[in-house]
Amino acid sequence: AYGRINYSKGFRPICRVRPTTQWRIFMIRRLSILFAAPIILVLCLLMEQAFAADAAMSAEETDPINAGQMMPEGNLYNPDGSAVSVSDLYSEKPVVLVYYRGDWCRYCNQHLRNLKNFEDELVDLGYQLIAVSADKPEILSRTKQEAELPYRLVSDSSMDMANKLGIAFKVSDETIEKYKGYKIDLEEASGHDHHLLPIPAVFLIGTDGKILWTYSDPNYTERLNSEELVAKAKEYSSK
Repeated sequence: AYGRINYSKGFRPICRVRPTTQWRIFMIRRLSILFAAPIILVLCLLMEQAFAADAAMSAEETDPINAGQMMPEGNLYNPDGSAVSVSDLYSEKPVVLVYYRGDWCRYCNQHLRNLKNFEDELVDLGYQLIAVSADKPEILSRTKQEAELPYRLVSDSSMDMANKLGIAFKVSDETIEKYKGYKIDLEEASGHDHHLLPIPAVFLIGTDGKILWTYSDPNYTERLNSEELVAKAKEYSSK
């Protein structure tokens, strides 16, 4: 019930509007939307920071997943931004999954171009070659076109899968600034401010999701020799 109000002599309100239940619900919803947006934004930023904190603090401190373990579940993203489950990638054919840093890395581009010369051999062995980077999806089309790559590129710009695989690491603030001097903006490239990159890595994955063989090197200038990759793929295709 509403309390009584004593008005001074000669004054009376023109009207007294009692808010309806519908009006109250409407206002509660509007206020919820108004205050929820910044709260959700803050929570997302905190989650991304917490996620980045789980990654190794340097390339040398990464701890890649071992052969014999199962491939973690998660999504990667096509150049058009559509999600693809990792399990969908290997369910029909075994996969040669190659992690590289990004389109801005000349060592990565040299490696990607070299791999296209060996894709036919990998396909003949029954594998599909897929390269993954920290670049956001829209950059992949440019990479594929400029390097004339026949194989598939997918994005792990959030570094979620790389983190699960134990190959993600936090780039130091000093390195971030040094890269900016070379006109390399990791936040622009990934679309995130986590400042994470993967170490170069290769995973042979069977159709059951088991990791057959792995290679990784914290030194980004070193890459797996493609002839050795084909030899390992041949070895495990016969098992």
